[in-house]
Amino acid sequence: MPQKTILLTLLLHLMFLNGWLLQGQILNIEDPTLPLDSIKKHDFKMGFALSGNVSQQQTLVYDATAMSEWVYHYNDQHQLLLNGQYITTGSNGTSLINSGYAYLRYTPRFHSAFTPQLFAQFQNDINRGLMMRQLQGANLRWIAKQTSQLQITLASGIFYEKEQWNRSGGSDVNKGQSNFQQYKLNQNLRIFWQPHSQFEITWNQFLQFHPQFQRQNNYRWSSQISTSIALSKRIALQINFSSMYDTQPVISIPKFYFNSAYGISFAL
Repeated sequence: MPQKTILLTLLLHLMFLNGWLLQGQILNIEDPTLPLDSIKKHDFKMGFALSGNVSQQQTLVYDATAMSEWVYHYNDQHQLLLNGQYITTGSNGTSLINSGYAYLRYTPRFHSAFTPQLFAQFQNDINRGLMMRQLQGANLRWIAKQTSQLQITLASGIFYEKEQWNRSGGSDVNKGQSNFQQYKLNQNLRIFWQPHSQFEITWNQFLQFHPQFQRQNNYRWSSQISTSIALSKRIALQINFSSMYDTQPVISIPKFYFNSAYGISFAL
């Protein structure tokens, strides 16, 4: 990949998802680039994706998704990552989905085998009850294996999470709200594998739980799988799947849900 490449990604198609599966979002977002991607003193990359659909059935139905990613490497040593996403779906002025997140992470000396990470995230999913989720935390990351085709990283740390939910499970604030906050431990396993120059896959596993894990039986496990298949020098097929299982959701929603997406990316 050229050193001065700026990635402009247009997501052409998103798979429609069943409403009962979309009761929330994956808590963590991960940088899809490897440390080896940065080989210059000041390296800045940007990605942007936009998709939408409007259909006239018995009524007008619309949906739109916007995603962005910004990565900055300072002196080829320190990394600053900012990710964001916004989703809206509605019908004739009625909003059915209105959700989004912003995720910020700083990794000093990110080439080192051991390095700390500081991160913060804000998230909401108003039409499905999540008015606000914010967290701040720190990890210690370890690059367990690094080759030209394979990277395995482990991270462990702690974060403080604060949530505010509508008890109705939707946007109806008249039924009251529930507030929840506590410290949680965070464990992460990330495997990046590129068996061929035209194919790569990233597998992420996150386990977050209360420090009194055995007694509380309170944990959240999420999984992410992302693949990229090069169709040409500048065009690639993207296939993504994510899921989450939460033993103790704040309000009465399904403990397990997942979503998947397909798209085409362009590199300029």
